Amino acid sequence: MRRTKEEAAKTRAEILQSAERLFIENGYEAVTLDDIAAASNVTRGAVAWHFKNKIGLLFAIREQTRAEFVALADRIDQGTVQPTLDLLREAVICLFSELGGNVHKRGMLRVMLLLELNLSGEQQNTCFQSDMCRSFARIIDAAVGGELRPPWTPSSASSALNATMRGLVQDWAYIESDLDLVSHGTEVIDALLSSWRTKPDLLTNPVNPS
Repeated sequence: MRRTKEEAAKTRAEILQSAERLFIENGYEAVTLDDIAAASNVTRGAVAWHFKNKIGLLFAIREQTRAEFVALADRIDQGTVQPTLDLLREAVICLFSELGGNVHKRGMLRVMLLLELNLSGEQQNTCFQSDMCRSFARIIDAAVGGELRPPWTPSSASSALNATMRGLVQDWAYIESDLDLVSHGTEVIDALLSSWRTKPDLLTNPVNPS
């Protein structure tokens, strides 16, 4: 049974990787479940079993965005890392670097954002945003030890961070310009994080965005 679960997880990961590559190369609308199945060396039924449809695949790709922050929050809870806002900052900048370093992902992000606007509330899987905020709140609460500058709270700070990141990524996805997501995003995130703490040494280990 254990091997079966491991194989299923491996198959799921391979399908997701193939789907993301095909969406980027050919465009979301042009790709079919049959295309994804062929690229993954599985049946169309296997793709549908793991993800149901193309929307399910997009949501799974989007969920990978949250994985790094969930893992960081878990490591903090387990006591394996010292909680600091530097760690949160580095994770955010790494995400910006991953997106900004692949111009082809801009098109797929546009598809995701437009898809969300056209889906019903239930279809949007809106728990993604609330789950992202909860992960941020866990990290912020552990990192600042109750020393947030009033009127900030872990909840309001996490909501602001989530909205800021989303806005930055949307601007990068839609604006047809040479907007540097890493450089501009780092500047904005640093300003936000600096507003949270009463002490000036908020960022003790600044990361060079270049």
